[in-house]
Amino acid sequence: MMGKANLALARDHARDDLAAAIQAAADAEHTVEAARAAVARATDMVAQARERLDAAFAETARAKGEASARALTAATTGEALAPDGSMRTARLREIDAQDDLDACRAALTSAEATLAGPEEAARRAQKRVAEAAQEVMAGAPLDRILAEASALQERLSGLRAVLWFLSRECLDRESTERERQKIATFLAAPAYAWEFNGRINEHPALEPWRAARQALQTNADAPLPDVA
Repeated sequence: MMGKANLALARDHARDDLAAAIQAAADAEHTVEAARAAVARATDMVAQARERLDAAFAETARAKGEASARALTAATTGEALAPDGSMRTARLREIDAQDDLDACRAALTSAEATLAGPEEAARRAQKRVAEAAQEVMAGAPLDRILAEASALQERLSGLRAVLWFLSRECLDRESTERERQKIATFLAAPAYAWEFNGRINEHPALEPWRAARQALQTNADAPLPDVA
């Protein structure tokens, strides 16, 4: 049987392991946040590049319309068509804008691809935290809880026997019929109603234990509930 010192040491190790797991999970989450931030920035860059390309398309359309108007004027007046580089400039800006959009889209694809790894690592790290927290929860004073439950069970059994004895052998007068009925109703009901009705998982006594388990997800020093 494990001695008290060794048991305490094992529990300390469990909390040390939990603390390390919590830190690892936090580090993994930071990595995920950085990767998600990169995706968000790349997404914004794509949107901005799309706007620049749309503006370049509009500029090219305007330059084309202006060039057509100049050509029509020259044809109408017989004047020589003066050279104008606005159309060429607009097309070059359009090409640059398209190249920028393609580059931003490629960056977004790469950023999204690199996000999967950190997210999976974060899931594994959080699972490890849950496992380590369970190890700490397993350090509850099970023997003491069981001993106390056994003592209470024996006491309840004894009290039920006393009630049975009194109702059957001592409360046989008409004046005590009401008391006998109350005892009979009590004894006929399940001794452990929460187990009988299948709702033991909803028992209020579990609330502090669930709260402790939740607290251990982020705090390795979170205490377990006291056992009276």
